Amino acid sequence: MTALIQPIRLADKIAQYIERLILEGVLRAGERLSSERDLAEKLGVSRPSLRDGIARLEQRGLLVTTKAGTFVADFMAPLSEPLAALFSNEPRMLKDYFEFRRLLEGQGAAFAAERATDIDREKISACLEHMRVLHELDDPRDEAQQDVDLHILIYEATHNLVLQHTMRMFSDMLKKGIFYSRIRLYERPEVRAAMLEQHISLATAILEGRPREAEAAAHAHIDYTARATAIMAEEDERLAASQLRLNREDLVAE
Repeated sequence: MTALIQPIRLADKIAQYIERLILEGVLRAGERLSSERDLAEKLGVSRPSLRDGIARLEQRGLLVTTKAGTFVADFMAPLSEPLAALFSNEPRMLKDYFEFRRLLEGQGAAFAAERATDIDREKISACLEHMRVLHELDDPRDEAQQDVDLHILIYEATHNLVLQHTMRMFSDMLKKGIFYSRIRLYERPEVRAAMLEQHISLATAILEGRPREAEAAAHAHIDYTARATAIMAEEDERLAASQLRLNREDLVAE
């Protein structure tokens, strides 16, 4: 007689645990898992059970195993890559992108102020302090990356998985320069200084549990970034026009 309630196999529990880590953003796309031996030891399970659990996640497209090891699959790529191609060829997308971010960043900051755990707050505080150090060292590239990291920590502090994965996808697009170059913005001293103050205001409101102030700070930050990006784009257009005029002699017969 077949039992009505089947016991959960260890391999299924392992798969569920790793899946939860991926869902919560603890394990991120492209990251390689520890070796089978080390991972089995850390989880306190046998290697055959771990192997079976990983196989289940491979079948579902969450993990990929190659000769180099087992990696978290970029399961958002089938969605993000076609979108990136569309967005990069549509001029109005930059304006729409900032409108979208303003909506989600504001509500996300408010959620983070309300829902952040002590661990979330510690991570946000440490990230902000690191950003201050990089600013003093005049390191725009690393400071720009720390900007990304801070926003990701804020998304995680919302404890809203849909918001977290959606914004992480757009952050990945931004790293590829789909909408604008964050690094180029950070190469402008006045922009770097303004953004540091904005991030301090945003993080402080979240750390102190003030959702309305956090939302307002997020809106102010996105509005400023949109203006700074528009100014940079206008300057690029003027420079391109000047270069065309400069090269005119190469195009016209004497």
